[in-house]
Amino acid sequence: MTVTPPETSLTTGGLPVRVLLAEDNTLNRRLVTLILAKIGIRADVASNGRQAVEMFRRRPYDLVFINCRLPELDGFAAAREIRCLEPPGRRVPIVAINADTLPGSRELCVLAGMDGSIGRPVKRAEILSALSQWLKLPAPAPPAVSAAIVNLSCNPK
Repeated sequence: MTVTPPETSLTTGGLPVRVLLAEDNTLNRRLVTLILAKIGIRADVASNGRQAVEMFRRRPYDLVFINCRLPELDGFAAAREIRCLEPPGRRVPIVAINADTLPGSRELCVLAGMDGSIGRPVKRAEILSALSQWLKLPAPAPPAVSAAIVNLSCNPK
């Protein structure tokens, strides 16, 4: 698959937007990275939850897209660990990629420290809406992603 890079990259505060994508499904990884590349965002990709936490530990990100059902460390546990790694005063938006439509699944995302969610299969409009909502980028057409913010406490190990 060939991606034609845009003429300009999206920025926040004058710096390129940094997105971490934690997704184990190859097709979804390719789709999300293609959608992001077409608007000037290069995503760093983790294929499991442990890798996502390690990548977040090493580099600051503006937004994290995370599959809830990752191998090694699921997206819920990875989101909780990421929250514990954040410096004081900085909250990075974490957006769940979730195929689960059962009652209570959204609440599980919120309790894990996630700010919003998009469905599976992944849709371009939902990716763009999440970017618009959480990074204050130009707004795409609806649908909007709802969000809930929870204060979490971390217990150092």
